[in-house]
Amino acid sequence: MFKSSDPSSNTDQLDGCITCKITVCSESDDSCCKSHLDCASNINTNKCSTSRCISNKCSPSPVVCDTVNKCVNSYCDAVKGCVSNPINCDDNNVCTVDSCNNSTGCCHTMIPGCCTDNSQCSNSGDQCNTGRCINNKCSLSPVVCDSSDKCKNSFCDKSKGCVSTPVVCDSSNNKCVNSYCDATKGCVSTPIKCDDGDYCTIDSCNNSTGCCYTPIQCDSSDKCKNSYCDKTKGCVSTPVSCDDNNVCTLDACDSATGCTHTNIQGCCTNNAQCDSDNECNIDSCMNNKCVSSPVVCDTSDKCKYSYCDKTKGCVYTPVVCADSSNKCVNSYCDAAKGCVSTPINCDDNNVCTIDSCNNSTGCTHTMIPGCCTDNSQCASDQCNTGRCMNNKCVSSPVICDTSDKCKNSYCDKTKGCVYTPVVCDTSNNKCVNSYCDKTRGCITNAVTCDDGDFCTTDSCNNSTGCCYTPIQRDASDKCKNSYCDKTKGCVSSPVTCNDNNVCTVDSCNPSTGCCYTPIQGCCTDDSQCNSNNKCNIDRCINNKCTVSPVICAPSTDKCKNTYCDQSQGCVSIDIQCDTVQVVDNDNDDCQGDECFHYGYEYHYNN
Repeated sequence: MFKSSDPSSNTDQLDGCITCKITVCSESDDSCCKSHLDCASNINTNKCSTSRCISNKCSPSPVVCDTVNKCVNSYCDAVKGCVSNPINCDDNNVCTVDSCNNSTGCCHTMIPGCCTDNSQCSNSGDQCNTGRCINNKCSLSPVVCDSSDKCKNSFCDKSKGCVSTPVVCDSSNNKCVNSYCDATKGCVSTPIKCDDGDYCTIDSCNNSTGCCYTPIQCDSSDKCKNSYCDKTKGCVSTPVSCDDNNVCTLDACDSATGCTHTNIQGCCTNNAQCDSDNECNIDSCMNNKCVSSPVVCDTSDKCKYSYCDKTKGCVYTPVVCADSSNKCVNSYCDAAKGCVSTPINCDDNNVCTIDSCNNSTGCTHTMIPGCCTDNSQCASDQCNTGRCMNNKCVSSPVICDTSDKCKNSYCDKTKGCVYTPVVCDTSNNKCVNSYCDKTRGCITNAVTCDDGDFCTTDSCNNSTGCCYTPIQRDASDKCKNSYCDKTKGCVSSPVTCNDNNVCTVDSCNPSTGCCYTPIQGCCTDDSQCNSNNKCNIDRCINNKCTVSPVICAPSTDKCKNTYCDQSQGCVSIDIQCDTVQVVDNDNDDCQGDECFHYGYEYHYNN
């Protein structure tokens, strides 16, 4: 007995048979088993499943149906078990005999001379007749070559069939026209389009060289216009702004010299510009014009003699009243009454002085530090204005106009408001155009790099400007002719794979190009058919080799037999007349004569 080397195995092997070791199963354990027979009761009604005893446990396993016979489909039915159905070998081709081989499966044997479509019918040696498949048999009909295409010269060649040669429309001597062939009209010439879409070039055409693009020179002779060329509009002129923001100048422009600013006589913008050098006039600027009004000197003060001096203005000389030794108690003059002898009044009507009186010297007026009575006493510069308010100096900043976004404004203490033009610099980026708008400031627009050519990729480089990179055509597919058309872009047309040989299947492989696969058993002339038997006439009919027997002409010599030998062809041999006397009546080697047997006559009628 050979025992299993696996100590966990519950079986022993004896002469190829498997027996269970002695195993004790509990009566309550239905799944315990000692042999495969113990599992028989566990098999259910499903005929696609069996149960085996493995490691003292009944385990189900599927039934495997036979798949060796390739002419049937086998499967397992839960009720019937393994079921086999014959496969359907019908390929729906009337020209094949359908059968099945148990080892290899379906077979489809071609029926000689049968056809299902016109491609299976051909007329050997005559391409001007078309083989057609009618009622599964080939018949011939004449080929009608298409002559509707004015771009092809078509005719029928018996060895090649319909042959078309292209009509050549030559325009090589004139590069300003495109010549092409229209299928309905024939050769047509149309002028080429030289529009590059750029309004800054003059587009023309030279018959020898083709399109010419001459840059437009925009007129810059008028200094009152800013002239430049816009690619979408052409020459553009905008008026030069001559406004110097000064109401006292007449702003104008001379086309030869540019902006002019003529001072308007008598115009002013502030009182300081109005000075008649006469202190007896009050000069002021009103509505941008200088006006003068006479100074009226005060005469209400009875204690002053008043008059106006052109260089000094109003001059007041005091009325001298009788003097007194007490400088503080003196005769004085009452403005309303005149001289009055009362204590003097030291009030100088100046809130910025402390008024007092010294008996020896009289009135004193001590200035109060920091006090003012008018704006002239307050320090100012061009960026700050000193003003006297409530007898104290206050400073307020000058506010420069910032409404024009094309001017940088700031205040200079010596010059006042200063305005410098905003520079919109795009010199480092040739892909944008910048300009300044008074209300919005610097505005940047992208440069348009469209050259109108579908065969270039248009882009822009910040350093060099517009770039026009030629598109690379895809030549990986050898079944397509690819080229680039300036108005359409990349265009491809299928490669024509026709070797005009009916005995090849013409196709195209994208990797290698045209393929011409010989058709087994096909022929185009008799020389391609040879059975190596000189008793056969080998012919190529309907592109297939056919054999017909050689008929040897009977010999005119009654004493010779003619037959066909496979290696020599027709052969003549002498007739052996063992007991026959040959009578040669005319000495011509039995030609037309007879053979005679002694006592009998034999006639050989060939």
